Amino acid sequence: FRSVSVVDLASHKVTRTMPVSSPAGSAVLGSTVYVASLNSTSPAIVALNAETGASAGTIAVEGRPFDVAINPDGQTIYVANNGGTTVDIYDVGTAKKTGSVDVKTAPTAVAMSGNGASVYAGSRMGTDISVINSHIPTPDLTASVPAYLNPAAIGVSGSGQFMAAVGPTGFFVFELGLPTMSETLTDEVDPETEES
Repeated sequence: FRSVSVVDLASHKVTRTMPVSSPAGSAVLGSTVYVASLNSTSPAIVALNAETGASAGTIAVEGRPFDVAINPDGQTIYVANNGGTTVDIYDVGTAKKTGSVDVKTAPTAVAMSGNGASVYAGSRMGTDISVINSHIPTPDLTASVPAYLNPAAIGVSGSGQFMAAVGPTGFFVFELGLPTMSETLTDEVDPETEES
C-alpha cells in the first residue's frame, strides 16, 4: 500500500487519498493524521493535513513503527516499535525521541486514553495489554490487562471509559477506571482496569 484515504463518515465515501510509503497504524488529532510508515529504509511517522492533503511534517523513528498514538495535547507521540519490544516516545515539536517503555513483546498496537493519562500497548505475540502511565516525568509500565487474545488492534473511547481489543482469537471490550490527570501527576496513581 502507498496511500492513506480519508473517509466521510456520513456519506461513507472516500474524500481524499494521501500518499504514504508502506502505511500501518494511524492516529488523528484535529485535522492532522499521524501515520506509521514501515518504509524499510526510512521508517517514520508521517503527519498529514486531512483537509488539504498537505504534509504536516515527518518524524524519523527507530525500528519498525507499526502503530502510533498521539497525546491529546498534541506534544507527544507513542510509537509501537514492532522491530523491538518497546513503545517509543517522541516529541512532536522537536521530532526527537525522548524515551521508551519496554512492554516485553513486539508491540503491534498502541492507543491513548481519552484523558491522556494512559497509553495501552498490545502485541499479536502476547495475550496481555500493557498499561503505561504517560503523565509522569518518565512514562513507565504500571499494569497489565489480561486480554486472553493476541491483540492486533486497540481502540479507546473518547471518554476514556471503554477500550476494545481485537485479535485472531476474539474481540474484547473493557471498562476502564482511569486516574484523572491531576491524580496521575501528583500521586502517580496506577490505572485500575477490569474486564467487562
